[in-house]
Amino acid sequence: MRMTIALLVCLVMFMGAAAQADAPTLLSAYFGLDNALPRQANIALCRGAGGQDGMPVIFSSEIEAESLQPEDFAVITESGVVNTPRCVTLSPALDSGELRTALLIGELGDAETDPPARVEIVGVILGMDGRSFQGASVVVTPLSAGPGLIVAESVPPSQWTLDRESGQQQGDGCPSAGTMQIVRVTWAGGVSNAQGDEAGDPERALYRVSLRLADGTETNVTPFALADLGDGDNNHLLCLDQRGTPLTVSFPAGHLLDPNRDALNPASSLAVQVYPDSAPAPTRNVRYCEVVSTYRRGLTLRTEIWNTLGLNDCPAEEWEALDAAALQSELGAVNVRLNGPRYWVLDEITAVGGLTAAGDETTFGTIGMRLRAVLETRIGGDLVGDHLYTPNTVQRDTRYVFYAGDYIYTLTDPDGQIYVMQSYAQIIDPALTIDDLLTLGDRLDLPDGWMYAPIRLERDLILLSGGQATIVQDDFFNTYQMARQPLS
Repeated sequence: MRMTIALLVCLVMFMGAAAQADAPTLLSAYFGLDNALPRQANIALCRGAGGQDGMPVIFSSEIEAESLQPEDFAVITESGVVNTPRCVTLSPALDSGELRTALLIGELGDAETDPPARVEIVGVILGMDGRSFQGASVVVTPLSAGPGLIVAESVPPSQWTLDRESGQQQGDGCPSAGTMQIVRVTWAGGVSNAQGDEAGDPERALYRVSLRLADGTETNVTPFALADLGDGDNNHLLCLDQRGTPLTVSFPAGHLLDPNRDALNPASSLAVQVYPDSAPAPTRNVRYCEVVSTYRRGLTLRTEIWNTLGLNDCPAEEWEALDAAALQSELGAVNVRLNGPRYWVLDEITAVGGLTAAGDETTFGTIGMRLRAVLETRIGGDLVGDHLYTPNTVQRDTRYVFYAGDYIYTLTDPDGQIYVMQSYAQIIDPALTIDDLLTLGDRLDLPDGWMYAPIRLERDLILLSGGQATIVQDDFFNTYQMARQPLS
């Protein structure tokens, strides 16, 4: 007996909200296109795809692309006919974190006379954790049901692609200015707005995300931006400008169309899957160290700044065992400076792009470090740290976040330009602590016209480097970054 559309939709919603850490399973199979894949699919997807059926199948976790074969799937119609897809592809859902939607292409059933009823995994398809999906099955959602929300999950900072423009096989990114966290939602299939165009600001305003705040209360927020647009996949990124633990995502009925443009979405509400690495690692008062090495490249000096952030907390004995002169000889550098120990005075760090996000790693002595910034100067020019209260510009693409209620520590130059402390050092005063920073101005030998001031933030502050950060250091080698935007 055929299931009612309402029952199918309820089943899909339940499966999407189920605990996804259980046995590997299928969350959804949506009969999105019946003999309607466009001719360009022959090139974009696979040979012979034009005019075929299209069925997005969503797995409970990301899968290994190499383990995916058409013969791994059996599509069983209502009459019991078993169909094997002509081909299968993860395209267009190819962005980081999205590799859980497989598009089945071929003759999979007829929407009117013998629609597909169930999809089974009959071969070995592996998840990224090595577990097999073989034996998993799911009831097919028919065309007439419309596309529903299947997955809602927090996006770890390692997958953020802030400010990215959309491309042929990539969606755009959330804005680096304002984004405090990101939730990804996955629809049963590709969706457009009610006019058949890409979703936009009207659809963004319809999403609701419930958050549990730090004080235990709950609130509902609307994403301030909608991203992962422009690539034609079944995912949206909800860019949130508030902190808190995301609990649920909801979207009202009747605003998004399936690719066949014949059914609008039902109302959807899902629990958000929050992963252990979803929130940026807290960094305030976290210890780290840097090795600053300079190399001659023709008439240019290239200074590389390596630090321990994300790898270790610069163990004291291992740091003290480093010898700058020995490292200089070993590396073939013209100068090596040991810069630390240091402590961050900000709450979050995100590498936005460029070499900062490239993840280049090396080991100095026994301490692992990553390349975080580069400075290129002419021979005879100043190096980082050569002169106090003197701006240096380094190539770095980072996003620093300072939380409301916390203190920031600022230097203001004679022209009114403000610099915000990013880290304090125990190089000059090994006993210096974060609590000493409130009165540090009394100990600084400030040049004429310079001022030091602690400021308690009334709202979150985001400092962007935009590919280049201008920094200064004070008498204690504490480091400050130029603020390119007002602090209030």
